[in-house]
Amino acid sequence: MITTRLYHENAGIDEVIKKTDPDFSHTGLKSTSLIRVTRIAVVSTSIFEGVIGSIPHSRLLQIRARICQWISDENTIEASHQG
Repeated sequence: MITTRLYHENAGIDEVIKKTDPDFSHTGLKSTSLIRVTRIAVVSTSIFEGVIGSIPHSRLLQIRARICQWISDENTIEASHQG
């Protein structure tokens, strides 16, 4: 999920894309926005009408690493509550 409501940021997990970021012009976004990593959904490509922009591969890798860390941390917490 991408939103301009920056107050929803989950620091350390979500990704803020600022208008001042060098890659901002490629995103197709109109203002500073927040990628809410913990609010990702799987949807069919058939519902999309087109592409508005993209993010660099390096930023995508950072987001993926945060997702992996978040899932790993959640599994560690869950396992400690079971034992």
